[in-house]
Amino acid sequence: MGIQDFWKHVEKAGQPTSLTNLAIEEGFKVDRRNTSTILVGIDTSLWYSQCQTEFQHPGLHAQRRENPELRALFYRLAALLRLPITPVFVFDGGKRPPYKRWKTAKYRPIWYSGHFEKMIRAFGFHCHTAPGDAEAELALLNQKGFIDAVLTEDNNAFLFGARFVIRVAARNYTTAVNAHDGGLDAVEVYSAQNILSKALLSQAGMLLVAVLRGGDYDEIGLRGCGSEVAFALARAPLAKSLHDAAISMSLPQLRRFLELWRSDLFKELSVDLHGYLGREYHALAHAIPPDFPDPETVQLYAKPSTSWSGSSVEPQIPVWSPQLPDLPTLAALCETYFSWGHEICTRLSAQIWTGYCTRQLIWLRKSPPHPEHPFRLENIIRINKSKLQRTAASPYKSYRLEMNLVSSLNTAVSGLGSTHPAPRGISTGWLVTMWIPATIVERIVDHLVPEEMQQQDRVLTTWVTLLDPPILAPVPISLGTFDLTLADDEEDIPTTDFDANTEMPGLRSVIDLTAADSAGVEVIDLTSM
Repeated sequence: MGIQDFWKHVEKAGQPTSLTNLAIEEGFKVDRRNTSTILVGIDTSLWYSQCQTEFQHPGLHAQRRENPELRALFYRLAALLRLPITPVFVFDGGKRPPYKRWKTAKYRPIWYSGHFEKMIRAFGFHCHTAPGDAEAELALLNQKGFIDAVLTEDNNAFLFGARFVIRVAARNYTTAVNAHDGGLDAVEVYSAQNILSKALLSQAGMLLVAVLRGGDYDEIGLRGCGSEVAFALARAPLAKSLHDAAISMSLPQLRRFLELWRSDLFKELSVDLHGYLGREYHALAHAIPPDFPDPETVQLYAKPSTSWSGSSVEPQIPVWSPQLPDLPTLAALCETYFSWGHEICTRLSAQIWTGYCTRQLIWLRKSPPHPEHPFRLENIIRINKSKLQRTAASPYKSYRLEMNLVSSLNTAVSGLGSTHPAPRGISTGWLVTMWIPATIVERIVDHLVPEEMQQQDRVLTTWVTLLDPPILAPVPISLGTFDLTLADDEEDIPTTDFDANTEMPGLRSVIDLTAADSAGVEVIDLTSM
């Protein structure tokens, strides 16, 4: 999607890391926006597209049980819940271009779009509808500082003016939908500044490449023009002149300007006027059509419809602050959309509790306990183990916390219908065990971490800021992301087993995602994911 061969050309400007790495270092540690999270914009249509591609094969949809698209999206949201990230999901609006990706755009409503929006809000995340293309809106939101970065694989974000893009690593594309962590672990971080300095490609140059090679709004570009020629010409003065004209001129003015601009393009190709090509391309120069490029297509790239279009008044963009998940609503939505039956409480425990507790710890760093949430620091029974997580894109240290979440569980269960009773033992208490990044734990409840444990499994890292301020630059060597990916959907209910180490007075039941039922004690262990 977007400019052809773009990612290959700018590969050396990308900085591989993990989403957890980025969120902890750039959000939690530096306390970005005074919220301890990074604010990330997401193009909802891309998530829809990936889900539709995954389940379009005959028979596969039926094999995945009820509403597989929504369930795949649910797993992605659950993965984001575990991270110091405040997601903003941006939806396409009614002023989208009439054609896109080389064909007339037929914007049929996605049947589960409204359901997904309800789920987004239940997780405590934010929604925003763009006037036109969501990717263009995200680029402007990032450029103007309303969000810190755009999570996307569509390189049009840079063409539209984005400053920072978080791209899911290419090797994760095929597993992004199937993975229970959404395939959001390994990422590459790109900045417009790095692309300019390392790949010598400016926003104006991107527009020229899109015009010459073809992109979302033009099928062929200039016939016979390859990537090598297009990216070389992107450094020439005619790239900036085209970009400036497309932004500042009306359509009739741009049409007249292009008559002269075609002469400049002819000279660059025929005599290598500025020496960027390294040779002359006479045949290609003489193949330039008399009406190339289409001025309407050029303006679709240069002046997409956004909240800032057609008005001198700044739009009212909401303040997107971190919110806690709505447990009863989440439980009710899962009960409605997924055929989980009596396993629903166990499945919710496996997917939600680690993220819920992580969010609560981050919340308590800045605010008093939320009156509508029963979570308190006193819920932490003990911290009994540390380890270096090596299954993520980068290693990171984490602690295993044992927590009494009976009140929170009761809150979640209150959203369920009578057909799904709570697991036995809930009335006397559940001990939930989970792994949470050490950086978060030590900052919030350092006094609960044994001193000898703090000295174990230290990750020696040199983090170079990737975002500004401070977001994006040469890359880190540490900290990773949770990998809660499970196998097939049929396997995502962990077996249970009693862990004597979790037995506490007055607590008869344990949620331990590593154990199996024994001695009449219910165990769900979130640490074996």
